Amino acid sequence: MKISILLPLVLLAAFPDRAAAIERGDLIGQDTVITLPEAVELALSNNLDIAVARIEPALSLERVREASGSFDPVLFGGASFEHTETAIASNFLSFFGTTGTVREDIWTYSSGLQGVVPWGMEYESNVSLVRTDTTSGVTSIKPEYRAVWTNQITLPLLKNFLRNDARLAVRTSRIGSDISAEDFRRELTDIVVGVEQAYWNLAAERASRRVAAKSLEAASSLLEQTNVRHEVGVVSRVEVTEAEAGVADREFRFIQARNRAATAEDTLLQAILAPDQRAYATTRVRTQEPTFIPYDVDADVALERALSTRPELISARRRVDDAEVRLAHARNQRLPDLDLAASFTNSGLSGEPKTGTIAGLPEHGREAFNDFFSDDGNHGWLVGANFSYPLGNDTAQARHTQRNIELRRATTELRRAEQNVILDVRNAVRNVQDAQDGVRAAERRKASETERLRAEQERLRLGDSTPQEVLEIEEDLVDAERQQIEALRAYRISIAELERAQATLLETRGISVGVAR
Repeated sequence: MKISILLPLVLLAAFPDRAAAIERGDLIGQDTVITLPEAVELALSNNLDIAVARIEPALSLERVREASGSFDPVLFGGASFEHTETAIASNFLSFFGTTGTVREDIWTYSSGLQGVVPWGMEYESNVSLVRTDTTSGVTSIKPEYRAVWTNQITLPLLKNFLRNDARLAVRTSRIGSDISAEDFRRELTDIVVGVEQAYWNLAAERASRRVAAKSLEAASSLLEQTNVRHEVGVVSRVEVTEAEAGVADREFRFIQARNRAATAEDTLLQAILAPDQRAYATTRVRTQEPTFIPYDVDADVALERALSTRPELISARRRVDDAEVRLAHARNQRLPDLDLAASFTNSGLSGEPKTGTIAGLPEHGREAFNDFFSDDGNHGWLVGANFSYPLGNDTAQARHTQRNIELRRATTELRRAEQNVILDVRNAVRNVQDAQDGVRAAERRKASETERLRAEQERLRLGDSTPQEVLEIEEDLVDAERQQIEALRAYRISIAELERAQATLLETRGISVGVAR
């Protein structure tokens, strides 16, 4: 279905790459005419709702970084000193010359690296160095140096393999970041639509105020003419009273129109400048007049575009992805724990031999009996497996069922969101068409009422009419002018609403979501 309403070229002209640069300080305390692109540009810089909306995407990126930090390797180290004195009473130790009390000083230094990789394997590598000084005669080295290098890994083969809690946190936080970005795009679009509504509302209320002022001026002029004609005896006092009532009525309507225009201006100021209390009183912004802009829209293309790019739908699809990730994790958590464990250890021993303590040992100089850094160092390795499974496993089963239900809910919410978008686009297309028809009808009525008033004023001049009849027709003309203003306002706003509904508003207005964030 195609509705011929014509617009693309005019919108491109109204919104070039970006609006001309205009600063908040250029408007505060001034009386300035601004274009719609300038109003949108100011809102991107000053609107407090946009400032609040920027916070969540920034937080979501930090949540991703926080979750990813679970895979950062951890460097650790430590040092300690231990002194002990132990009383002995042993013939065995006495044979080696140890009597009374054994004193022992132990210096321990250790450092290493540990962590977990995304697919679940845990690893640790650490080195410990121990120096021992002792008065015990049993040892043949003083001081004694021991070094141990230990490497170990634990690899899950069933539960937690590729589906561990840390990886779940990273994946869900990334999905959450994507959702936050789309939510920001939706909020930004809604705020821009709100700015355009405020802009055209102010333009319409200013136009209505001018119409009310013109009506009051016409009624006042008619009252003067009626007074003159009453003084010369052409009309009665009743007609003067009717003219006076007409002036009072139009004065009241002008006051109302002036109040609505002031309120509309405050609303726009809040949206584009966020002024302080004094700035409301000293700042005036004037808008362009709402005009008829032809617009082309293909309802089928608009719907297809909306279904593929509306931020609400993208967020809903990402929530389905999130539910699927959580379901896969819950399914994995029902499996038994079966972990493969492996380790490798290399150790060395060196020190200063005690002279003459053990036959065959060197009598001077530091020697390495088991070199830590060569092939003759002591080493060992271990391979094993650990298995566990809770009887019943009710917790994991219940969580799996919950995740299944949550996935069905997310899928249903996606379908509901698609239905809402379809309805939204259809309504927006219809509103543009109706608003366009309304503008044309209002223009025809205004032309007819203008001609009626001209004819009635001529009849009044010839004495074939009364001031009351002229006022009634003049009121019809005022109503027709207000109707035209309202039709133009509704038409311009309906265009913005259609752009929002088909997810092209920001692109058409030259707004980059990344820059806005």
